[in-house]
Amino acid sequence: MFDEEGKVVPRPDASEWEQERVRETVKRLKLNEHVALTEARRKIWQQVNGLIADYIAAKIRYGDGANPAAKPKINQALARIDELTDPTAELSSVARWCLRL
Repeated sequence: MFDEEGKVVPRPDASEWEQERVRETVKRLKLNEHVALTEARRKIWQQVNGLIADYIAAKIRYGDGANPAAKPKINQALARIDELTDPTAELSSVARWCLRL
């Protein structure tokens, strides 16, 4: 899993053994030491967070359909989230983890 800073971290519900495995793998593969990769993950996380905020704001404005002008914003946010979480998209696993949390 990834945190909001783009670093690889164990899942909160992982067992002690799984957490240790993650820490050792991260250390051996230096997954958090590549600044460019960590920064790219962080940017994806921020994008998804922003899209979630846009979606929620548009959904509130749309309400029960009283403000149809907000509907395109809802659709745009959802479409972009779909693009970022597509399995073929670069760093899509970061986007998916952001949605889960």
